[in-house]
Amino acid sequence: MTTYQLKNIGSADFDMSLFYEQNYKHGVNIAMKYGLDYENGRDIVSDVFLKLLETNVAIDSNRNPVSLFRTMVINKCLDFIRHKKLINKHHKESVINASSKSESSDANCLYKELESIVSSSLDKLTPRQREIFLSVRVENLSYKETAKRMNIRLRQVEFPLNKATEIVRSNVRALVG
Repeated sequence: MTTYQLKNIGSADFDMSLFYEQNYKHGVNIAMKYGLDYENGRDIVSDVFLKLLETNVAIDSNRNPVSLFRTMVINKCLDFIRHKKLINKHHKESVINASSKSESSDANCLYKELESIVSSSLDKLTPRQREIFLSVRVENLSYKETAKRMNIRLRQVEFPLNKATEIVRSNVRALVG
């Protein structure tokens, strides 16, 4: 391997094509050691060489251009890995969000269907059964409060409520299976 003791990679004395030939494969190998595939490794090494050319990097006399190149390749690899992890994280989050939206949509659809069945079941009840059922099950009134409100005996609440509950349950069971 050639030793470079130039002050500037972009200077006229520096042979970039020789530097490229001597270090390209090594740079790709470094990238592959970091778990990148060959294509991504080549892309990273090419980006590093372009950056070296474009920025006309100055190297002080104590710094070896090969070590600068290796450091740049390693940093690019780490950036690439971080970026890939971030993309995977966002992808997982979007899948989870889509999944939860789908589940929420399914639950909402099931709720609407259940509501429809209960509503159609209530339509099948007599007016008295419906009023008692809604008082006890929806308004959460006690049997005693319902009887007092409707001006009937407690026993006259229990039987129609049991009958109404039985009708609604049988229709809901048909949905659930």
